[in-house]
This record gives sequence, C-alpha cells and structure tokens, in this order.
Amino acid sequence: MNATQLTVRLPESEVILLREYAQRHKVTVEELIGQFVKQLRIAEKYSHHPDIKKFAGIIPPDVDVRSEYYEYLEEKHK
Repeated sequence: MNATQLTVRLPESEVILLREYAQRHKVTVEELIGQFVKQLRIAEKYSHHPDIKKFAGIIPPDVDVRSEYYEYLEEKHK
C-alpha cells in the first residue's frame, strides 16, 4: 500500500491526548488514526437505512427495552 503524508492542525490539548492514548495502548499515533479511518469505512459500509436512523434515540434511556419487549410478547401470546 502506498502511504501519503498528511499534515493536520489540531489544538495542542488534542495532540497530547492522542499521544498519551497511543502510548497507553502501545500503538503509534499513525496506527491509531489508521484504525480510526478503518472504523469509519466499516461504519459507512454498514450504516443503517435512513428510515431507521430517524427513529434512533426516541426511546428514553431509562426504559428497559428488553423487559418491555418480553412483556409485550407474553401479553401477545396469552
């Protein structure tokens, strides 16, 4: 694979964060950014249909979806 150099300007605090994170995980900043780009590619490939995306986040976070669904199934099949 051909590598191309890219210069990115970031606030110093973010550069420090990247370096520290990479060091803690025993990778280089270059590898860290490469992994992030691969994850972006995968996320785009397997993104949800727009009709599903518009419903994302409408269920309050305090609702136990699994138990609600099981209760629904129990009522349905009585």
